[in-house]
Amino acid sequence: MRTVGFMLLPAFPLIPFAAGVELLRLTNRELKSEYYRWQLISLDGEPVSTSSGIEITPDVSLSDAKALDLIVVVGGEGVEHYRERATFKHLLRLAKEGVAIGAVTLGSFVLARAGLLEGYRCTVHWEYLESFQESFPHLDVQKEVYEIDRDRLTCSGGTAALDMMLAYIGEEHGGRLAQVVTVSEPPTNPSGCHSPFDSVSVIQSSYASSR
Repeated sequence: MRTVGFMLLPAFPLIPFAAGVELLRLTNRELKSEYYRWQLISLDGEPVSTSSGIEITPDVSLSDAKALDLIVVVGGEGVEHYRERATFKHLLRLAKEGVAIGAVTLGSFVLARAGLLEGYRCTVHWEYLESFQESFPHLDVQKEVYEIDRDRLTCSGGTAALDMMLAYIGEEHGGRLAQVVTVSEPPTNPSGCHSPFDSVSVIQSSYASSR
């Protein structure tokens, strides 16, 4: 069993958050068990608004987050200026407890300011790559869609979170991951367009073939 926490920062983007959670759900469906569980976390346990204005109610505050295997910081525009010391303190505590630490989109800024990327390869949203490198010139910043270096996971945002979580799950389940999403014959609508889930299958199949 694994528990993944998603730390939601103000104005976080829905796409990388939903991509991460949905892949865990699809994996559980394939494994026919609740192998992966997820917790939604905010700093104070209060609701957080997304970049589109939708309000999400978390399960727990960051200080009360317990028994996690991985925590992923989800941050969008504005997070490059985020400096909540309490967040840094609790993330450092979790890292010391052996929890893997991840970030999507601009969440890498938070990990960097907390000192959690020292000695690790990392990446960030491509639009902020230059400013990230200028702010943290000592870090090993890569121009990659995602980076997994031991117990640190970072990605560039958007659907890159799907790639990162796919790799994270694949490290444990290997080739079995190729069956997470099964579309033997992609369904079409009357206009002849394929299902939007085809893109997930393509990513999943590409990853499986690369292992």
